[in-house]
Amino acid sequence: MQPSLKSALRPYLKETILGPTFKLFEAALELSLPIFLARIIDRGIAERDHSFIIHTGLIMLAVIFAGLINAIICQYFASVAAQGFGDRVRRDILKHVQSASISSQSRIGAESLIVRMTSDVNSLQLGVSMLIRLGSRIPFVIIGSVGATFIIDRTLALILLVGALIFALIMTIVIRNSFPLFDRVQDQLDHVGVIVKESVSGVRVIRSFGQKPRQRRKVFNAVDEHERAVKQVAKWSSIMSPVTQWVMNLSICVLLFTGALRIDAGLLTDGELVAVFNYVVQILSALVVVANLVVIFTRASVSKKRVEEIYALPMDDSPEGVLTLHEDLTEDGHIAESMTDGPCPASALRPGENRVIAASSAHDEVLAFEKVCFSYGALKNKDKATMTLSDIDFRISKGQVLGIVGTTGSGKSTVLALAAGLYRPSSGEIRIMGQDSSYLPVEQIRDSIGVVPQSPKLFAGSVADNLRFGNSEADNDLLKGAAKTAQAWEFIKQLPDHLESKVDTNGRNFSGGQKQRIAIARAIAKNSPILALDDAASALDRLTEFALYEALLEDVKLSKRTLVLVSSRIAAVVKADIILVLDDGAQVGLGTHEELFDCCAPYREMAESQHVERQVR
Repeated sequence: MQPSLKSALRPYLKETILGPTFKLFEAALELSLPIFLARIIDRGIAERDHSFIIHTGLIMLAVIFAGLINAIICQYFASVAAQGFGDRVRRDILKHVQSASISSQSRIGAESLIVRMTSDVNSLQLGVSMLIRLGSRIPFVIIGSVGATFIIDRTLALILLVGALIFALIMTIVIRNSFPLFDRVQDQLDHVGVIVKESVSGVRVIRSFGQKPRQRRKVFNAVDEHERAVKQVAKWSSIMSPVTQWVMNLSICVLLFTGALRIDAGLLTDGELVAVFNYVVQILSALVVVANLVVIFTRASVSKKRVEEIYALPMDDSPEGVLTLHEDLTEDGHIAESMTDGPCPASALRPGENRVIAASSAHDEVLAFEKVCFSYGALKNKDKATMTLSDIDFRISKGQVLGIVGTTGSGKSTVLALAAGLYRPSSGEIRIMGQDSSYLPVEQIRDSIGVVPQSPKLFAGSVADNLRFGNSEADNDLLKGAAKTAQAWEFIKQLPDHLESKVDTNGRNFSGGQKQRIAIARAIAKNSPILALDDAASALDRLTEFALYEALLEDVKLSKRTLVLVSSRIAAVVKADIILVLDDGAQVGLGTHEELFDCCAPYREMAESQHVERQVR
C-alpha cells in the first residue's frame, strides 16, 4: 500500500474531530463574555444593582473556567494527534525508502532524506497541532465577533469588515511571495547537510591534504546561503505582525470615533460600545495568531510537498500479479515451488508445463544473462552505444564458479547489481534458478544471492549481530564456520568477547581488511544458493587473499553453492569454471583461463601485465 499523509493521520481521526470541537466550545464561551460585560455596564452599573453585578460576574467566571477545561482537552487531543502523526510519517518514510529502488533513492539523496525525515516532518507535526488547536477557533472567533458586532451595530460592523478584508489582501500577498522562499530554505538546508556530511566523513583526507581552510570556506558559504534564504523569508514573515497591528489599531480608532458619535446620537449604549471594543480586541488577537499561522502553514505546505516526493519514489520493480512462491531446496539441488492461486505470466510457464517446477529444462542452471542490456540513464533509449552494459550473455550452474574481470569502469559491479535485483535490465532476460527474474518478487531474488560489495558496511552491535544480518536463525556453529571460511575467525577469537564483541557504527573499530572478512562471513552465513564477491578482498594481503579463495572454492565443492568473483586481478579468478571478460560495458570474452589467454586479447593483456601465466597451478 502506497503511504500518504492522509493514511498517517487517519488513526487519529477521533482526535482531529474532537479537538476542534472542544476548541469551538471554548471560542463560543469566549464570544459570550462581551455580552455579559455589556449587561453589567448597561444594567448593573447604570442602575447600581450590586447583586446583578455579582451574579453576572460569577457566571462569567464559570464561563471562563468551562472555556479553560475545553482548551485543555483540545490541547491534549492536538498533542496526541500531532505526535502520533509525526511518528507514523517517519516510520512510513523509512519503510518506503527501504523498499524504494536504488535508482529512485538516488534522485533525492541521503542527506535530503535525513532533512525531510527531521525538519520537514517537524514542520508537518506543528502544522497538524496548530490546525487542531487554532484551525477552527480562529475563523469562528473572527466570524463570530463580526456577526455579534452586526447584531449590536451594523455601522461599526462594516468598519470591522473593511479592516478584515484589507488584512486578508495583505496576507494573500505575503503567502504568495513567501511560499517559494520556504522551498528554497529547505533546499539550502539539504545542501548544508551534504557539505557537512562531506566534511565530517572526509576529515582525514581534508587534514592530510591541508585543505581545512578551503573546506571551512565551503561550509561557511553553504551556511551563509541558507542564512540569506532564511532572512528573505523572515522579511516577508515579519511584515504580518506590524501590518496586523496597524490595520486593527486604525480600525479601533475609527470605531471609537464612530461609536462616540453614535452614543451622542442615542443610537448606541456605553455597554454596547465596550462589547464591540472587546470583540475588536478578540479579532486583533486572532489576526496576530493568523499572522503566525501563515508562516507555520506555508512552511508545512512546502514540507508536505517534499515528503510526498519521497512517497512518489517508485518501489522496487516487483512484478504485479506474480504467483507467490514457497521454495524448498531438494537434496539434488532442484527447487520445487508450490504456487498460490493467481495469474501466471505467459512467459513463465510454457504450454503443457505443470505449476510445480523442478528447474526442468534448465536443470542445474542457477544464474543466466541472455542478451542483457542496461543503462543508468534513460532506459527507453535503445542505442547500445549509450548503454552501461550491452549484450551480456552467460549462464552458470549449481556448484560452478564464475569470474568477472575487466578494467575499472567496465561494468563488473553493474552485472552483480542486476543479478541481485537492485536494477532491472533495459532489455534481455535474467534468469534466477531457471526462472525469468522479471516475474519473480524482489525478495525472492535477493534471498537467492548473497552479495559482498566493494566497500562493506557494518552495523553497530556485536560481531554475531552483523553475521546474522542475512540469516537471523544462524547458530554460533554456523557463524564460526562462515568466519573460518572468510579467514575472519583468527582475529575474532582474539577479541575480548569473541562473537559477542562490540562493533561500532560503520565498524570503525576494525581495520579495512577485518571489515571485508566479516562482510564475507556475513554473506556466507546467509546460506543463499549464490555467493557474489564484488572485489571484496581488495584490502587483504596476498597470503590472506589466497587462503580466502582456496577456502571459498572448497566451500563451493561441499555446499554446491554457486560462487561469483568480481575482480580486476586475474589471479583471483584463474581457477573459475567460467570467466566473463568486460571492456567498456561490452562482453569481449567468455571461457576458462586457458581459453581466454589464447583467444581473448584484452584478457591476455591484463594477465601479462599482472604476470599471470597461461597455465596456473
